[in-house]
Amino acid sequence: MNIREIYQKYIAPHNAEIIFCLILLVMSCVVIMFKKNYHNDEIFSYGSANYISDDGVGRLNVKPAPYTYTPAGDVFYEYLTVQEEDPFQIAHVWENQASDVHPPLYYLCLYVISFCFKGVFTKWIGGGINIICILLALIAVRKLSAILGHSEWETRLISIFFVLSPGILMQVAFMRMYVMAMCEVTWLTYLIIKNKQQESDKYYVLIGMLCVAGGLTHYYFLIYLFFISAFYCLYLVFNRKIASLFKYIITMACAGGAVCAIFPAILSHIFGGESRGKESFDNLHGDIAQLWDKIKFFYNKINSLLFGGIIFLLCVWALCVIIYMVRKEGIIELIGKCRNLNSNLIYGLAVICYFLLTAKISVGHNERYVYPVFGVMIVGVLHGVVVVMGRYISQNKKELQKITILLMTVMLFLSIKNCGWDYCFYNSDQLVETIGMQYGHLNALCVVDSVKHQNKIRERFLEICKLKSITFFEKNVNELENMEHLRDNDMFILYVTDDVNVEEIVREIKEYCPQIDLCEKLGEGSRYTDVYLLSGN
Repeated sequence: MNIREIYQKYIAPHNAEIIFCLILLVMSCVVIMFKKNYHNDEIFSYGSANYISDDGVGRLNVKPAPYTYTPAGDVFYEYLTVQEEDPFQIAHVWENQASDVHPPLYYLCLYVISFCFKGVFTKWIGGGINIICILLALIAVRKLSAILGHSEWETRLISIFFVLSPGILMQVAFMRMYVMAMCEVTWLTYLIIKNKQQESDKYYVLIGMLCVAGGLTHYYFLIYLFFISAFYCLYLVFNRKIASLFKYIITMACAGGAVCAIFPAILSHIFGGESRGKESFDNLHGDIAQLWDKIKFFYNKINSLLFGGIIFLLCVWALCVIIYMVRKEGIIELIGKCRNLNSNLIYGLAVICYFLLTAKISVGHNERYVYPVFGVMIVGVLHGVVVVMGRYISQNKKELQKITILLMTVMLFLSIKNCGWDYCFYNSDQLVETIGMQYGHLNALCVVDSVKHQNKIRERFLEICKLKSITFFEKNVNELENMEHLRDNDMFILYVTDDVNVEEIVREIKEYCPQIDLCEKLGEGSRYTDVYLLSGN
């Protein structure tokens, strides 16, 4: 077999998929390249993956005064990277996550890659994991679209929308486990629909393996798994596929047992008395007003990031079309014309239930909690748009394609226009540059309320790495009295966490360093800490 035959047989059938993957690869690299700073949780991702701590928590553990880190960045590089002398071991990843609130798979991937680049911190480690997962998610989106009976041109438009959507690219810029979770959710949906249409033992095996991976990635994956499994099992019951039902139940039982065996802390995380699980169960019994507030928040984020803020208009329009078609043709006839109605209902209802339950139990207003279902939402909503337009506006294929392209272009344009690219942190770029260029020769003082709150300084990572040194104080700065190498400075950079009285701290510093009499705030850039310039006349 020559090269041309190999190309025709193995590569040519996947040309479109390869092209979309290359476009998404470029777009993802561009977004990561222009990422200016890090979220507190992103720094924690690296730290909890790579840091071997005495307490098995994986949180930043600084040495307080009279110890000074010189250069200042040492405190973070010890935390964020695998050290040269460290042997390969993964036990600390399990320990750190058991002490935290997340399962370990994403952190294990971070650790394995970081181990290959000892002593190196780069956004491309977490970014590389996100890129691989988002490419796999794109393939799953295309396969899901195809198996639901969508035409080739419709699948291509969905692929373009996915590749260019700021809601998808924003996930790539966020170095956490959410892209991995979305990849797993999308593949799970495809495999369940595939198994529904063409049952095979290999699909049960793949579904089981994917459920193990998803359960070890993020607990919100389990919420989607519960709902799509429930609706799939109802479908099997109504169609009297009892053998298939038992196979699926056994698959889920084996997957659940495997997850608990691999990561036993999952039970305490979900059902324990002092965990995020407890917070979620408490929220489950919360008031309706709080639920409605979160629903509006999540809806607005999805609407803005994915559909350009016009999803309400699309829903109203679709509802009017459905009412019109029901009156014209009758509901029975209309249902009979719907392609793959059962399949669409299985994952569509799962997404809706996931959205509502997540809004009810989530511990905060963070759009990332709905990131895992973005892939299947794009497939469902855009396919619904095409179906409605094909029924009501035009049944001419070329006209329908042009109208669909126009509508998707409008949605993408509005999404990109309204996207703040929050996880690229453009708002902190100027402060990092200012500290690096103007104050890089200065020593820094950092005052925290307690050891636990040292982690609030993580978001200042890039700034601190540009300074000469940093010294940490807990609650007060009385150690300054014995630190001559700091006490005689006439300028300092001061970091104070949000639970410390900055006026009181500045007054104490002036007592030990009478040459200091000016205090100037140096911008924002963090939720938990403020930064000041202390200087003399």
